[in-house]
Amino acid sequence: MKYPSRVFFALIILAAAGCRSSEAAAAVPVRRDGVYHSVRKGETLWRIGKAYSISVDELLAANTPVKAHELKVDDALFVPGGRRVLEILPWSAGKLVKTRPEKYSRRWRYIIIHHSATKTGSARIFGDYHRSRGWKNGLGYHFVISNGTSGLRDGQVEIGPRWKKQIIGAHCDARGMNYVSIGICLTGNLEVQRPTKAQMESLRRLVRMLMRQHNIPASKVAGHGNMDRGSKCPGKNFPLSGFRRDIANAR
Repeated sequence: MKYPSRVFFALIILAAAGCRSSEAAAAVPVRRDGVYHSVRKGETLWRIGKAYSISVDELLAANTPVKAHELKVDDALFVPGGRRVLEILPWSAGKLVKTRPEKYSRRWRYIIIHHSATKTGSARIFGDYHRSRGWKNGLGYHFVISNGTSGLRDGQVEIGPRWKKQIIGAHCDARGMNYVSIGICLTGNLEVQRPTKAQMESLRRLVRMLMRQHNIPASKVAGHGNMDRGSKCPGKNFPLSGFRRDIANAR
């Protein structure tokens, strides 16, 4: 594949940044606030960094153990300091054109946390299962946070198609929550095990971001079972009360 000269130069810079990431990134302080950017085809850490005015080293430090050459389409990349998700437009005449903010729905008033009740899984696996049940939009959740199984990193955040398209969920029928709530699923059976430390850290970061972007108070962050009394989700080992205190104190 042939690249325009500036794109080729950008890829060289990106590769060089990846080679020295383990030392350079360690010295870069990571800001706790930010946004999750879903990587699209053709995007690189260098281009993403340019759009958000952040260095490649800062991106690598905030997404350890991500490496520059391992970036994949649909990866959820945490961008520290970001206030809104940006769409990075294609190269035009060899120049990176301006970014524009994605349009967010104003419907989101709650955040509902789930567990998968399975030992392993991913957004793709859960999506295939949901589609087999006749859900035409596939994955019922908006986000999935991995426990390090099914080829994903522990704590890795996957952004589902429903969030990208800003459409309603299929994760909580009770009280009409599918229409007004953001669904987040932790992979794992939290009836028999605890979420991993990496999962909880990613969840805190993701929920804080969503609360800030959509003006959702901590009182409207709930477990599935809080809305649907017939459900034990997200499991007895999910520390909901402590989690609510954490996110409330962080605001």
